[in-house]
Amino acid sequence: MGVILLVAGIGLCAAWVSALLSRKEYASTAVVGVHQAPAVCSVYDTPTRADFEMIRSEAVLADVIATLDLNELWGKKYNHGQSLSDARIEAMLRMEIRRMRKTPFIQITVFNVDPVEAATLANAISHSFRDFKTEEVKRLSKQGADPFDRFPRVDIVKTAVPGTQPVLPNYYLVTAMLGLGVFLTIGGIVYLKNSEA
Repeated sequence: MGVILLVAGIGLCAAWVSALLSRKEYASTAVVGVHQAPAVCSVYDTPTRADFEMIRSEAVLADVIATLDLNELWGKKYNHGQSLSDARIEAMLRMEIRRMRKTPFIQITVFNVDPVEAATLANAISHSFRDFKTEEVKRLSKQGADPFDRFPRVDIVKTAVPGTQPVLPNYYLVTAMLGLGVFLTIGGIVYLKNSEA
């Protein structure tokens, strides 16, 4: 039992050191509103699963990548100066999308080691999503549909700003991890000494 406590304690202390040495990440959030047309709206306008999928879609992200020239920029930063493919950049992009409960608002949060870049990316994604939806309405209108009665309007509700405090590592969790690691280590040592006596 003492050995188990000792190993667990040392493991938690090692994890604490690893967490402290890991890179800091910042989060920036842009908010978009998806407002249904009057003919189809309910008490709460509701973004659909298709809206969430569209934000993550290749069409929306390809526009962001091209606008910010991420192929070259991230190629220089992360790939020894070699241009990165769109697919590779999409895989590297850390993003969280969630609906604000009982509202027509979608939060687009981007995580990045650079707080300014996180905000730039979140804003670019929200603008690309809005523009894509606008173009979709125009295209359907040209095809003879009456899209303004059927399709939602997207507005930028809140622009992302650079975060001032890192969200990773979580210092509260890291501190708790160290405390528990020290407690288990001491407990293991005491248990082993008592069992030898």
